[in-house]
Amino acid sequence: GSVPRDRDVEYVIMESVREDETGLWEVIWSMNTQWPSATDVEKRHWAATAVEALLARGWVSLFKSRSSEAQQPKLGLSEAELRGALLRKETWMAPSDVPWGYYARITDKGHREFKW
Repeated sequence: GSVPRDRDVEYVIMESVREDETGLWEVIWSMNTQWPSATDVEKRHWAATAVEALLARGWVSLFKSRSSEAQQPKLGLSEAELRGALLRKETWMAPSDVPWGYYARITDKGHREFKW
């Protein structure tokens, strides 16, 4: 399969978070539609690269929660924790399969600056 441009992966992520916070596993699900022949390892790598770029621009923030239920407290991530989390397979898995669910949320800056 072809390697997507960084901008294309960033667009998938920003579309996902545009209206509401989204689980990182949902980003992978969206990528399955866009790039069905890519391996899970490739999709996680592309997604991690894109999320890092969006974080660096201040367009999204990441947090984690013990459960997918909305009433569970959402915990912010330190920069060191973020870097490590993006590299782990579990970060990109649904919370029903792992102890923590990881989520992205658009920031005010992301709403203002991202070109839809």
